[in-house]
Amino acid sequence: MKIYENPFIHLFYYAETGLIHFYYYNDGASMEEEDFKTNMRVYADAVEQYLPDKLLVDTSILAYTIPVEVQEWVAKEIAPRTTCLKRMAFVVADDVFSQVSVEQMMEEDEIAQNYDAPRYFNDPEEAKKWLFS
Repeated sequence: MKIYENPFIHLFYYAETGLIHFYYYNDGASMEEEDFKTNMRVYADAVEQYLPDKLLVDTSILAYTIPVEVQEWVAKEIAPRTTCLKRMAFVVADDVFSQVSVEQMMEEDEIAQNYDAPRYFNDPEEAKKWLFS
């Protein structure tokens, strides 16, 4: 079921599988730092409310590069709110800078110590297979 949308993201929760699906359907070219932070707060609120154990994030069309200070903010403010997640799969952009910024954010100490290593995919179907394997 769709639980949130704005001009950049759709957020879905599937109770039967314990999955939160965070989908960027807009390339984010006009996204500001505060927009990104809002998206992350909404995601954290949903995780706290529904307590999923799986996360699928599709950033395959995202052209927004996450600044280092925002990566650190996510690690300190968002990651502690989402520790119920056991498996995380990211569908990453072909844009190497966007992809690296997503991967760097997930490697922040505050995030890395609370989760199993997230996996990165170019194909959403492969990501789903891994999540449910």
